[in-house]
Amino acid sequence: MRLRFLSPLFLVVAFVGLVFPIGKTAAGDSGISAVDWSHASPPSARYAMRVNGQPVFVGDFWQEHFAQFGFEGRAEIEIELLNGEPIDPARTQLSPARLDLPFQIEGNRLRFTITEPRAYVVRINTAQTANVQLDYLAISAERRALLTEPVPKPADNVIDVVAAGVDSTGERDVTKDLRRLADGLPTGGELYFPRGTYWIEDWQIRRDDLTVRLAPGAFLLSRAGGTRADRRRAIW
Repeated sequence: MRLRFLSPLFLVVAFVGLVFPIGKTAAGDSGISAVDWSHASPPSARYAMRVNGQPVFVGDFWQEHFAQFGFEGRAEIEIELLNGEPIDPARTQLSPARLDLPFQIEGNRLRFTITEPRAYVVRINTAQTANVQLDYLAISAERRALLTEPVPKPADNVIDVVAAGVDSTGERDVTKDLRRLADGLPTGGELYFPRGTYWIEDWQIRRDDLTVRLAPGAFLLSRAGGTRADRRRAIW
């Protein structure tokens, strides 16, 4: 199975469920496309973020904070520690460390500039050890073009799951509906998920000719039992 995203995947896992949230994008004069995940996550109470002066939503899944945006060329990032605590450079780290990106600290704000689309992780005022996993801020900085890719046109081998009757409110399990649609697709077919929330209890696809495409705002949610160590299991 091929998994395709109009907005690239940023995986965040909550204790009660496994989620693949892809948020609504908003393009501003700042030259970025911010991804708004407010429909899928509470806002972070620890971090606020601006990119090229534009606010970018920061979500929080069990102290795992995340933000996503698209840009071209250059992105100036400012992160604010919302509790007002001054940032301690000795307990602050910007990853990947091998890039050795410089950053500036002013009170409770940290600033740095990027030119390369990739994932970044910021730890502020936390112990810099491998065992510290919470309270970091994971930033997915993507190429802006990936967030503005056009939706697929309807065709015999492309099914819009909402148009086909799949619930997009997250109020009921849609596993059986998705299995039915996937089984009925011809070779090389595609399931397209518009913006919405899809509760999937147990869905496994065992064909390698099927594409699943998530639009900005498509949020796939599935329960994932077990301990916190189990949270990173894939939905498929």
